[in-house]
Amino acid sequence: MPAGAKYWAEHYYTRDYTLQWTQQDLSYAHNVDITNVDQGLKDHNFPWRWYYATVSGKYPKGYFLDDRKLVYMAGGIRYGFARSRESDSPDGWERSLKLRATNKAVMLERR
Repeated sequence: MPAGAKYWAEHYYTRDYTLQWTQQDLSYAHNVDITNVDQGLKDHNFPWRWYYATVSGKYPKGYFLDDRKLVYMAGGIRYGFARSRESDSPDGWERSLKLRATNKAVMLERR
């Protein structure tokens, strides 16, 4: 990586039936634990479905959570697609670059 270059890596995961294979905080990534947002069986596929919902505004059609409220905020920060460079969020990408990497996972919670 060139000197002075910035990058953004995020890692969304659930503590699910795969046990410790995917639920570990990654070095050099901003880690986000979305286990408590999953209202189902703590499905290993939940993170991509959740991320899809942060793009489209709702869970995929036919998914058993398709009528549930989407939770994407923690500490006043929007997570999911809002963190991407492609998002139209006014402070998404620039704010992403200021978030801490190598963090203990941020926990998203249903309220």
